[in-house]
Amino acid sequence: MKRYIEKIERQNNKIIFCLFSILFLLFPLSLSAAPTTVTYQVSASNDDAEEQNVTGSPPSGGTMYQDSTDIELVYDGGTRQVVGIRFTGIAIEQGTTSITDAYIQFTVDENDSGTTNLVIYGQAADDTLEFGTSNGNITSRAQTAASISWSSIPTWSGAGTAGADQRTPDISSIISEIVQRPGWSANNSIVIMFEPDGSCNSSTCQRTAESYDGTPAEAPQLVITLDDSDVSTTTTGYSVSQSSDDAEERGAGVPGSAGTISLTSTDLEHVYDGGTRQVIGMRFQNVNVDQGETGITNAYIQYTVDETDSGITNVVIYGQDAANSITFSGAPPFPNQSPRQRFFIVDTPVSFVCNTGTNQITRHDDYTIGGAVGAGNLLVNQISACDFSYNPGSASRAGLVSLSITIQDSSLGGGSVTLLQQAHVDNQP
Repeated sequence: MKRYIEKIERQNNKIIFCLFSILFLLFPLSLSAAPTTVTYQVSASNDDAEEQNVTGSPPSGGTMYQDSTDIELVYDGGTRQVVGIRFTGIAIEQGTTSITDAYIQFTVDENDSGTTNLVIYGQAADDTLEFGTSNGNITSRAQTAASISWSSIPTWSGAGTAGADQRTPDISSIISEIVQRPGWSANNSIVIMFEPDGSCNSSTCQRTAESYDGTPAEAPQLVITLDDSDVSTTTTGYSVSQSSDDAEERGAGVPGSAGTISLTSTDLEHVYDGGTRQVIGMRFQNVNVDQGETGITNAYIQYTVDETDSGITNVVIYGQDAANSITFSGAPPFPNQSPRQRFFIVDTPVSFVCNTGTNQITRHDDYTIGGAVGAGNLLVNQISACDFSYNPGSASRAGLVSLSITIQDSSLGGGSVTLLQQAHVDNQP
């Protein structure tokens, strides 16, 4: 596996592994004395939260809101609040003194321009829990001695924007204080908290960012830079960060054959689910290893047991041979271009013409392909309306042709009848 990772990492910044239930992809790197930057992204609904209607100074006693589709820093309309963000799997050793820079990268959800000044703290804890539902679940957490002011935040505009204006100032003093705690261990979790400063007291004190529940791929990221001049090995961890980044392809046969895709299973069976044979895919985003890196000494997948299993199990692990990978899709795969492998050859064309000006339908078969249509033969008269439509097919359903004809008899008081005929078009996609 080590040799394969080294091969992939010479070209990839995202990797897919076709295997089984995964929590972390870990890279111990032996690198030259140069800065290393690692990124951690919010990866669960309860890892970003708002504590609303806080009162006092310091603020406290608010109600919890954990599944908002955005994050308001730190007023939501007229509601004053504190925001908490939790990052898991921080692969930094206890006592590390080489953190040179750290910041949180947000992504714009709404346009905001009012004067906004915040104060940033960390939770003073060796490890942190996800946010709960009890009142004050953010403000009741002990704060670090280190704090950072984020003042006069620039205007945020353009949903989806994630640039320098959406980054916090350097919070490395907060991160360093946490990882230097005696009880800290690598792969523990860190909570960062945002509260209004004394001047932030109106609804215009607001910057609105994407949350995990809004767009998981645009959830907040913690970016940490370490100076590796005083360390020989750095271990970097990456976790699956969205639902469509782990999947089962059920009923897959020999390599190259297709199965049905499941994106929402609550567990991952490797590689049989009951009597169903399957292949598992995992995708890791933002793999921060430079192209051409040759210092990877080891790599492994860490996963967690969901059910007790004891049968003999042998699997083969591959990576996707691609410079970058896309998330998995639930669209049914087709091994052939046409599901029924059919095609049609036209020799002599036949046309039906509905002319509402003459109230007639005529049939024409007296011309060649591309030639002029002749007078034709009358099929129906007293036509008042005709409609022809085609709804194209997709990879998951056939096309549909619809034809409707309305016949009206003026001699019988204008009574009418509408005929509808529909047909599937199977020769697709």
